[in-house]
Amino acid sequence: MQCEKLGDGHITNGDFSTAPPTAGVSRLSQTFERLCESEITNDALLPKEVIATGSNIVRDGQIGVIKSNTGFEVSFKLTDEAYADLESRVDLPPSDGTIRRKQPYKFLVAYDSEEQKVISSERVVETGTAERYTINGITADISHYDPNWQALNGLVTIMVPNEAAGAEAGELASNVDGICRTLFGCSDVFQPPDEAAEALQKN
Repeated sequence: MQCEKLGDGHITNGDFSTAPPTAGVSRLSQTFERLCESEITNDALLPKEVIATGSNIVRDGQIGVIKSNTGFEVSFKLTDEAYADLESRVDLPPSDGTIRRKQPYKFLVAYDSEEQKVISSERVVETGTAERYTINGITADISHYDPNWQALNGLVTIMVPNEAAGAEAGELASNVDGICRTLFGCSDVFQPPDEAAEALQKN
């Protein structure tokens, strides 16, 4: 997902390294460690893991973590209630401003039989807007609600660049968890689900 900056930037910093470790932070740390060992062989098939969570702010209880050439991307969708709560909060840190999400799409144009390869073209489609926050060098984009782009409503994308990803997995997980606690007021977004909730997610 590419983003075009529309507003003025503002960097917010926080010290999350002294926060007591939680089960969720340990799970995220282990996910980062496993993905670090994965090799990227195809940009179209990036290494990915899905974390099942018991957090009541995450829609469908699913958090995706992807490793790319530029770092890690953690994404999930907020429930309607969590987004409404976010909108009403007055203690949020200043945002960088509004960004326009852009999604590249590839289209099949023709097939070259002599060279036996597909000739394709790519165009970028502008989608909805999102509010961007930057904390400790990590950015978090939260999509605004838009009736024209309902699939993106409440989408949270946390992008960890390679510079930040160079930290130890535990520190990185603490920073991502700290950002979630700061923005959403949730004690542990990455907490494991209870057995009953996990069984429902699998059905």
